[in-house]
Amino acid sequence: MLSLTFVFYLFVFVLAVIGVMRGWAKETLVIISTILALFIIFVFENYVGIYRQMVSPPKVVVTVSAGQTCDQVAAQLGVSVDRMIQENANLDENCTLVENMVLEHQDHTTRFWVSTTIILTLAFFGYQTPAIKMFQNAARREKVRDAVLGAVFGAINGYLVIGSIWWFLDEAGYENFSKVLIPPVTGSEMAARAAELLSRMPPEYLMQAPHIYITIAIAFAFVVIVFV
Repeated sequence: MLSLTFVFYLFVFVLAVIGVMRGWAKETLVIISTILALFIIFVFENYVGIYRQMVSPPKVVVTVSAGQTCDQVAAQLGVSVDRMIQENANLDENCTLVENMVLEHQDHTTRFWVSTTIILTLAFFGYQTPAIKMFQNAARREKVRDAVLGAVFGAINGYLVIGSIWWFLDEAGYENFSKVLIPPVTGSEMAARAAELLSRMPPEYLMQAPHIYITIAIAFAFVVIVFV
């Protein structure tokens, strides 16, 4: 079984190779597109009420009854027992239930799918060959330097695109994905490594103000200065 950490680095490597073949100029467009995608997600989640309600449905709240087991309560919440423990600070690691204890769960699966769609859509258009002549001229690779920069920019794209998708997946708690993947076992070395890596993913820094505003301003200033 492949770990999610290994899969992440594998995608980064593959996109770096693609960057060598495409060149730094074209890869720059993907970077800008991905940053724009995160900007759109941030704006929609913070300023568009309808979107926020769609991707963040109301919390499911359950009051523990006498004699209920952790499996029964978790089933009512629609999550695994491990996820229930992680989301509720009043529940210890042994899942000790007390009558009338209030437990809740916030579903982030819809947010994952919508955010992933936005990121992949913008990245797809970013990977299309530029049709504007000035971009085509800048995208020509005639030196080894362009290939090296392409690899670096391609790796950055892997970090931005795959890293952001993984971050939203982790936020969703990996629920409803048990047939294709499982989260690292809590407390294991693999889980610690994954948590450390996730804490450095793009949304951790960009999905908040004023970082996202500064980043999007720098990104478009770069386009104007370099390509125009």
